[in-house]
Amino acid sequence: MTPSRYARKSKCREPVKYFIAFEGSKTEYKYFSPENFILYFRLENVEIIPIQRKNNDTRSDPEHVIKIIDEYCNKRKIKPSDWNKLSIVIDFDKWGDKKLSYILTYTKQKGYGFYVSNSCIELWFILHEVDVSSWDKEKLTPCSKCRRLFHRYFNGHYDELYPKTEIAIKNAKKLNDNVCEQWPSDIGTNIYKLIEQILND
Repeated sequence: MTPSRYARKSKCREPVKYFIAFEGSKTEYKYFSPENFILYFRLENVEIIPIQRKNNDTRSDPEHVIKIIDEYCNKRKIKPSDWNKLSIVIDFDKWGDKKLSYILTYTKQKGYGFYVSNSCIELWFILHEVDVSSWDKEKLTPCSKCRRLFHRYFNGHYDELYPKTEIAIKNAKKLNDNVCEQWPSDIGTNIYKLIEQILND
């Protein structure tokens, strides 16, 4: 395996832990697999802890994602700090601006990171392969079209995304040229901000 440029030598400090709750119940967990993600980028002093759902929990509304991370952290007495980064990752989907405004206010109060893909996280995956900034929206919506494209490019193999991360970040930034936006109001994703933070921490 080629050494990652993100690899860091241990400085014997407390590891930074990223606790992440997702809207989805499968896809995001595969991409953020601690073993695969950390192993590929050879990150030291960084841990990724995807917050697991209870069996048969498939609810995707943002309030439920908030509840998942709240309950997890309250039970373990975990609070946001320099060493504990708490985040939620959701899709714009059908929730709309009003719902996301409420979630944004709540996450700010709690100190959680808030990352949104419009229309769905599969867009982030597609950006590892292609720049869609000049595409018509109809090619990427509804979410089912994004999912089909992802499987066409990568056949569902999430580990094949990691080598193209810098390409994805560059392509995502082309879609999100308004840095003042709290989430993509059009086709786009700000998950790249979370990825950059993890890789550079």
